[in-house]
Amino acid sequence: MGPRVSVLTTLFNCRRFIGEAVGSVLGQSLRDLEVVVCDDGSVDGSAEIVAELAAVDARVRLVRHPVNLGGTAALRTCVREARGRYLAVLESDDVALPGRLARQAEWLDAHPECDAVFGGVQLIGESGAPLDAADPFHGVFAVEDRSREEWLRHFFREGNCLCWSSVMYRPEMYGRIGPERPAFQFLPDFDLWVRLALDGTFRLLPEPVTAYRRLSGQGNLSAVTPERLAAIAMEQSVILRHFDRPDAMEAVTGLSGGDAAARLALAREALAVPSQAHRYFAMQVLLETGVAAMPSGAPDADFLAAARPLLRDADVFQKLKVARLRAERDKYRERAEASRRSKQSP
Repeated sequence: MGPRVSVLTTLFNCRRFIGEAVGSVLGQSLRDLEVVVCDDGSVDGSAEIVAELAAVDARVRLVRHPVNLGGTAALRTCVREARGRYLAVLESDDVALPGRLARQAEWLDAHPECDAVFGGVQLIGESGAPLDAADPFHGVFAVEDRSREEWLRHFFREGNCLCWSSVMYRPEMYGRIGPERPAFQFLPDFDLWVRLALDGTFRLLPEPVTAYRRLSGQGNLSAVTPERLAAIAMEQSVILRHFDRPDAMEAVTGLSGGDAAARLALAREALAVPSQAHRYFAMQVLLETGVAAMPSGAPDADFLAAARPLLRDADVFQKLKVARLRAERDKYRERAEASRRSKQSP
């Protein structure tokens, strides 16, 4: 018989924090647990720290990828190795707050109709101290529960607001909504939450269960490259496709039936969001909708007048490609200038 809870932790070059993360699990009041750590090809000695912990506590299990396959693939390895009745995620630089596992496991015991339960988040910095109240990251994570429709509207208009390191769920959930997409680099959790809101059930506890560590490099605009933006936009556009179904349209637009009128309303909602992925999604909806099939029998002239210019000239990924080429041009010029200066040096 397996443990009550399996904590899943993916690891890649996080030597500085992995010991604290695993220690915060081993120190929980709930003792019937295991920590499954998948090292995804670390080269900084992170896996050796976990191996040392496993040598003194049999509840720690280390699985290794010989090469880096990405965080989602590492998580899927953790899921395959896990034996627990419930699965909880803890990222390698975060901390499980005291009592987290017992609180969430007891909640799932009492609510068999729910697939997953999230918790609140306490924000900390690199040193582990609470983040200053003025930090712009405050407010990113949800602080109160919502209805299914409210979650879907928020996900569509605002994006993710749930912390990966705060969830506990039943492994049977995957049978209803499917697994994480291994090719996703940036938004695999958000993709999962949207599918969970559509075809499963979850709740959010108000109290903090996890300390989420915000590192100094997170949110650094200088690290936002055209390639990264393009990848995020592509993943967002795939996630938005989940909303192209009648019940999701109704949650976002208030219109039932999934007919042409509802699809046009969904495109309107997407165009109102200042996001390249939303504009691309709106274009897909427009191109796939037979406007003449609206119940009135007449096209929505005002909407088409606003949408047609976008259809003519707004290839969002082409714009990102142009930005990437400009960045490459600037790098080439910098290298050429450096080479010229070196040749001129005595």
